[in-house]
Amino acid sequence: MGPDYMWMGGFMWLFPMIILVFLIIIGVLLYSRSARHYSSDERSSKTAEDSALEILKKRYARGEISRDEYEQIKKDII
Repeated sequence: MGPDYMWMGGFMWLFPMIILVFLIIIGVLLYSRSARHYSSDERSSKTAEDSALEILKKRYARGEISRDEYEQIKKDII
């Protein structure tokens, strides 16, 4: 066991540690991305509901639909 062994043995732990840190970073990024995607799905459904209600209100305000139609569609949306 000469000086070459110490040189290689001293740096052989570095490669697995770099891979481990890299895998941890990738895991955290994937987890945060999936969490963000899940929360955006909830927000988009609320936004779609709000936008449908806004469209309904605009149609009623323009006189395109009657009050009865407005109330029925509103019940269906909500």
